[in-house]
Amino acid sequence: MAMPLAFASMDEEAFADAGEIDIDRSVFGNLAFGAGPHRCLGSHLARRELIVAVEEWHKRIPHYRVTEGEQPLEHSGGGVAGLDYLPLSWD
Repeated sequence: MAMPLAFASMDEEAFADAGEIDIDRSVFGNLAFGAGPHRCLGSHLARRELIVAVEEWHKRIPHYRVTEGEQPLEHSGGGVAGLDYLPLSWD
């Protein structure tokens, strides 16, 4: 039986508010990019790209929220988790 890595960082006992995005989280013991000799070669570039994307988004759209009455739609499959639908509103 294999454990999909997409769920490795979703354990509420290991990570407080595991389902929440917290860009200032100080705990980095997740397995999003694998571990040890099987760690993703592009992990450092991917993290840097995400930081730049979030910083640029916040410069242009600093105040946003999930649209009232809507819910994001998550999926997981093939070892990958993500969002199919993220209804955002901003001023």
